[in-house]
Amino acid sequence: MDLITRLDLADTLSDRLVQAPPGVPAGSLLASGRADLAFQQHSELMDLPGVAVIGPLPGDTAISSTFSGRVLTASSQPSLAREVLDLLGSDAASRTARARGMRAHGDWPPEPVV
Repeated sequence: MDLITRLDLADTLSDRLVQAPPGVPAGSLLASGRADLAFQQHSELMDLPGVAVIGPLPGDTAISSTFSGRVLTASSQPSLAREVLDLLGSDAASRTARARGMRAHGDWPPEPVV
């Protein structure tokens, strides 16, 4: 909805907009026929039946979510926490994340979606 407002389309599209309720994937509205177009993270749309992902939003309309991790100074097991972070930052984890529709920071532009 924020993107529609930023593009100054809210008044034009207001009678046709549907915002998915919290916890309801926007893609489920597509799959059920309650919506014809949806915007959501690729990873949450890619495996929904009846949904075809056509690609990322262009330029500055795209919204990226960045996840990061750190070891707390008060951690009782800092070595184990670092091992988990190392695993999450590994090539294997990056391949898995990409296979699930995510991308590593700096991994832009994304590969074309077919």
